[in-house]
Amino acid sequence: MDETLAGLLREAMRLEQATSGRALGDLAQRRGLALTHTQVNHILAGTYHSKPKRATIDAIATLARVRPEVAYRAAGVPMAGPPFADELPPDVDLLKPHHRKAVIGVVRAFLSDVKSEETSDAAPNTEAGQAGAKITKIPTPPTMADIEAGRAAAHRTRRHRRDEEGGRQT
Repeated sequence: MDETLAGLLREAMRLEQATSGRALGDLAQRRGLALTHTQVNHILAGTYHSKPKRATIDAIATLARVRPEVAYRAAGVPMAGPPFADELPPDVDLLKPHHRKAVIGVVRAFLSDVKSEETSDAAPNTEAGQAGAKITKIPTPPTMADIEAGRAAAHRTRRHRRDEEGGRQT
């Protein structure tokens, strides 16, 4: 089987005995799936340039009768893992407000990275072999100068805090 979105849709058309993109899209709509005949026809023609929504990818997987991972890989979109909240330790609700804020900040930073990677690395919805080269940015590790600058800033902050505390006591 051709594991592109177009290939999965052709497989879905064969399985559902749909004679056209319109017929497959209408069938998807009747089943409550998030896939229109316009999307089907554009994907089949190679003119679908939008990033497909997760519900659309799920609909294609359902119609093609493949595991969702196959459709997500064909779309060039990472598949979501289990709900993150389910993986947190039971006592997470005991965190103080400033700890919660820090954790949420870290999660938001990671999500920002993931979303920017999805935007820059998203595979176009073309047949295999027609896509351009993917460029992956590799973050550079901090240099010794960066580390020393961070240490110096932390030292200045500690010294400033000590000076302030000492100044208040007199």
